[in-house]
Amino acid sequence: GKTYQTTYGAYLKKYSNNCSTCVKKKVKGDGSHGYWGNKLITNNPNAKCDISKETDKRFLVLHHLLSRSLGGRNTVENYVVLSANYHLAFHVSLGGTNIPCTEQDYKVFKKKELTE
Repeated sequence: GKTYQTTYGAYLKKYSNNCSTCVKKKVKGDGSHGYWGNKLITNNPNAKCDISKETDKRFLVLHHLLSRSLGGRNTVENYVVLSANYHLAFHVSLGGTNIPCTEQDYKVFKKKELTE
């Protein structure tokens, strides 16, 4: 939300007056995937997989609860943190990584994984 004064050279190159955090968040109007990855995993000491509770950040990824192709956005409410293995397993259970998913699909998958 803060603005900074730029130099004339930066103005000519069309750099933004916003801080780097705000610039990253404004990439797609609702924050870039990378921005949320940093916020919810990399810079979050409590990051863990929603299913396995894995905490090793090398194996954690973000999953859109509602696919972007179905109107899902890059917002904290539309993300869940999963281990890479659970993320892949979820998509395989749907029939592939190119199949759009919904929050309900994820809830069914999670319930099945936690009861077996």
